Amino acid sequence: MGEIQRQTLLRKSNDATRGTGSAIERGLPLVFSRAAEDQFALPLLVSSVRMSAYRMDDLQSNLDEVGLFLLLEGPEGATGAAIVSFECMRALLEHLTMGRVLGKAVDATRTPTAVDAALMSSVLDGMLGACDRAFGALESSDWGAGHHFGSMVEDRRTLVLSLAGNGFSIYDIELSLGEIGQKGRMQLVLPNDKVAAVDEFSDEAREAKAQLFRENVMLAPAEMRAVLHRITMPYDKFKSLAPGDLLEVPKMALQETSLEIHCGDVMASGALGQMNGQRAVRLVLPDITAEPEALPAKKPKPKEEKLPAVHAEPAPLQVTQATESQVDEFDLGLDDLDQLTQLP
Repeated sequence: MGEIQRQTLLRKSNDATRGTGSAIERGLPLVFSRAAEDQFALPLLVSSVRMSAYRMDDLQSNLDEVGLFLLLEGPEGATGAAIVSFECMRALLEHLTMGRVLGKAVDATRTPTAVDAALMSSVLDGMLGACDRAFGALESSDWGAGHHFGSMVEDRRTLVLSLAGNGFSIYDIELSLGEIGQKGRMQLVLPNDKVAAVDEFSDEAREAKAQLFRENVMLAPAEMRAVLHRITMPYDKFKSLAPGDLLEVPKMALQETSLEIHCGDVMASGALGQMNGQRAVRLVLPDITAEPEALPAKKPKPKEEKLPAVHAEPAPLQVTQATESQVDEFDLGLDDLDQLTQLP
């Protein structure tokens, strides 16, 4: 960076510190500019800094919805976060990889990767370290010192659920990067003990936390599969399968359908059939109300050679490239199941 440009950026950053606000809001522009120049030779100007304090219940709604979401690790299990806008992330990556900010348009469809997060970690740690040295004399509640890059998370909701604490400070930072002045934005989220000092055990606080937890649980993805039968075969045979080939499935499998979650754990068993013209599984759940001693003793599993002839009269499944309408016409020939109990 040229000396004239360096002095200009530092003067502008110094001008930004003369406004009203906390010591961090006044000092952070100059700290960021000097750290970017000294550590990365990057022209950087902080045009504005705004600090706000929130309890955990109100945190998510005040964070940016899109960007690169990074979890920060702090001392004694403390956590923080950083959200880097796509414009800011692209400008920083261009400077780190090509030595200058090109200012190309951001691809809104591109999803940040672990490589992006790894490259951003050096910039983030450098900026946070410079702030720790500059604001070390302040009270711990004003600046959460000692934080560094931890990991990348998928979205805002996951980021909030990964935070440990009750009160946080959000620093909204507007940036201009590179010689072309590429606009960008960064949010820093650091613990704030003063906010957490409010009574967190009141009925209202507990109910708000419970409601937030319920909403997040309902948004969590869940997957459950009805598994009819599993077939094991050598990879060479599997690779050679073609439309028209037949896979033998024992008829007993219709009465031994298992309901599994994504990790493979079996939640229930049942029988496969149809109801009202659609495929259905009648679940067989254990009687959880029975006393343990009243439950029947588990019978030893008979040896495999003594089982009934499972492969007698197999029900073949044909490997085809069927359309959705063709799938609907497929019928196992079973009687309709009884009307299922309506769940609450």
